[in-house]
Amino acid sequence: MRKNIGYVKKTRLKTKTGRKRRINGNLPKALWFIYPVIYIFFIQSLSFASLIKGFINTLVNPYYFVLTYLLVVGFSFVLWLFFENRWISFSVLNGLGLILALGNRFTIPKGETGLAINNIGIFKELGLIQSASLISFTPFIIMILFFLPILYLLIYFMYQWKQGLKYRQIAAIGSLLIFLFISQLIIPLISSSKNSLSNVDKLGVILFFNNGVFSKNNIKYPDEISVKEIIEKVDLKTNEPITKPNIIMVQLTNFVDISRIESLDTDPLNNYHNTFNEASTYSVDLSAKDNNNLNIEFEVLAGLPVEFHPNELQVRAGNTSLGTISLGSILSEQGYASESILPYSSDDRAEFYEKLGFDDYIGSEDLGDGAIKDILAEIKVKLDKSVDTNKPVFIYTHFNLLQSNYEDVDTDQYINDLKLLDAQIADLKKTILESKEPTILMFYSDELPTLGIDNKIYYDSGYLKSTDSKLEIEKKLNTGDILLWDNYNEGASYQNGDTFDLCSIPFLLLNKCGLSMPNYLQYFQYLKDEEGLSRISSDYLEINKVIFANNTNEYRNISKEFSIVIKDVLGPYKYIERN
Repeated sequence: MRKNIGYVKKTRLKTKTGRKRRINGNLPKALWFIYPVIYIFFIQSLSFASLIKGFINTLVNPYYFVLTYLLVVGFSFVLWLFFENRWISFSVLNGLGLILALGNRFTIPKGETGLAINNIGIFKELGLIQSASLISFTPFIIMILFFLPILYLLIYFMYQWKQGLKYRQIAAIGSLLIFLFISQLIIPLISSSKNSLSNVDKLGVILFFNNGVFSKNNIKYPDEISVKEIIEKVDLKTNEPITKPNIIMVQLTNFVDISRIESLDTDPLNNYHNTFNEASTYSVDLSAKDNNNLNIEFEVLAGLPVEFHPNELQVRAGNTSLGTISLGSILSEQGYASESILPYSSDDRAEFYEKLGFDDYIGSEDLGDGAIKDILAEIKVKLDKSVDTNKPVFIYTHFNLLQSNYEDVDTDQYINDLKLLDAQIADLKKTILESKEPTILMFYSDELPTLGIDNKIYYDSGYLKSTDSKLEIEKKLNTGDILLWDNYNEGASYQNGDTFDLCSIPFLLLNKCGLSMPNYLQYFQYLKDEEGLSRISSDYLEINKVIFANNTNEYRNISKEFSIVIKDVLGPYKYIERN
């Protein structure tokens, strides 16, 4: 192969055709350093479909910009080694940029953590492909047509600075080593930083390289000593159950205790009211759960706040490990048949529930129309089977009846939907009573509905007040309900009206049944009881009915302990459970 002499000092070169063309000696060199800036700006602008936002988010955080810049430079040199043809090498880089921008474009408006390169299935899990609109991508397409010619023009001029193959190999290998060094030492710090992951709009490209390639294996898990210091605060107990009742756990999408909305005429809702009267009722915190994908399901089954998830705030099958501790695996180990019965495709959730230790996943393909009547029929089949096999059953399911927004001031549709829910509760309770087996039924809120334009109904009823602070309003609008009802009426250990977060649900259920539970669930509940902690989210926590924002010492101290325990539980060592 012909070797070039290196840096071109001449101002004119002869081409193969004998024509002369002018070469600016320093410009091609400079473009190698300018190109990554344009490339980063290109991805950011496509991600936000805005040149202004692209510019702001490219330069708003110098630290992340420099890190991203080094990664792009390193990656471009590596491609230069493997693909001698400049158009192939940089087309690979540009193509990757389009994929990253596309993933960013899909997910940033939803407040999630972006596209994991090794888990493209997030598009399907979130239903983003089905809901994509060509109109919404018009700015994206226009900017692609605008930017790509500029990038390729830069590439053309960059290669006017020619280097021999030996120099290219040395440069590429050196860049690869620097690239790996940076990824191993610096990127893990970002991946384990809750703040960096929650501010995805400021991270841009770097998060996506990190998210799909590096974060899984480079999380710094806590050592045994740090975990031991935390756990020594509480005496962990192992309880032997007196009886093993069937357990049915139901997520009711968007519901609220009607007693908080006194101005609504809710008659007749006999079963709805009776359930509240007969059950142990608790308030549940729903704040900052980013109700997309599997976040809430992960919290209520594993008892682990997604705010402190070591990989990313958005939980899905791709970043959940096989053998993750959850109610599915806990109860299976104690003799239960753990069943998830959900009106969703198996493609979306079957793998996730398998990793949480459930014995079986029954999806929409197995439920006929997938309506609640089909779910109720399947629950009856499972209860009958538990009698025949003399094996208790744990069933996790969703009743998706209510909408998220009821903005008409009269809220007639909301009342009608509540009546449908009332009838389904009656059918479920009838099935449980007819089984004559001890059974616990738990309902919990997914999120609260919007009632009236700008929640006018909540203000009219006095539940919200104009004098409430921003945090107070957020707290009230993110307070749902938990109902614990059983057909043998043994009551519960906590008083009605106590407030818990969603992660307390596994503890409440296992405690109610008198079943053994993992050490970390006991520790979390101990910490909450000792500190008077009723709720914790990425934005605030509440201690003894006082709210503390996430920039306070109270928040930092408690969240640090939560983070250490969660990293241990989800990590490879599991010191807590081994003890």
